Formats: sequence, C-alpha cells, structure tokens
Amino acid sequence: MIIGVRVSLIFWLLLILLVLLLGGCASAPPAPIVQMRDVTVRVPPDLLSCAGAPVVPYATEQSQVADYIVSLHEAWSSCYRKLGAVKEFEGAHGVP
Repeated sequence: MIIGVRVSLIFWLLLILLVLLLGGCASAPPAPIVQMRDVTVRVPPDLLSCAGAPVVPYATEQSQVADYIVSLHEAWSSCYRKLGAVKEFEGAHGVP
C-alpha cells in the first residue's frame, strides 16, 4: 500500500511539473500596431487608355476582311477588359 501511495504521489508531482513546464511554451501575444498610414493607390494613365484600332487593309478577298474584323474585335475586347478592371479597382478602393 505504501508503494501504491508513492507511485500515485510521484505521478501527480510529475503531472504538475509537466503542466508547469508546458505552460512556458505558450506563445506570446502579437505586438500591437503602433502606427498606421493611409496609402493612396494611383493607376498609371497609360492603363486608362487604349491603343488605336488596327489599320484598315485594302482587301481583295473575304478572308482579309475577316482577319481585319477579328483583329478589330481583339483590340476592342482587350481594351474593354483592361479599362473595366481598372475602373472596378478604383471604385472598390475609392481612388479618385
């Protein structure tokens, strides 16, 4: 019976020691923010403009006209997407 009491006492002492030691491993709270700054985001002016339309070819075949129409649409589509994304970004971030 004395051996059982000693084992139980040693177990509880070791358990308390383990809890105390593991408590020291807890991470420290993060440091508070000391200073905040407002940053104004400006979009470069060249992103707010588009390149000109492709040159109109002297077409003798329908395939040349089709190629011109495709290149015209690609130029418009690229410009439309680029300007739309920039304007959406500006609106979301309150950029003047």
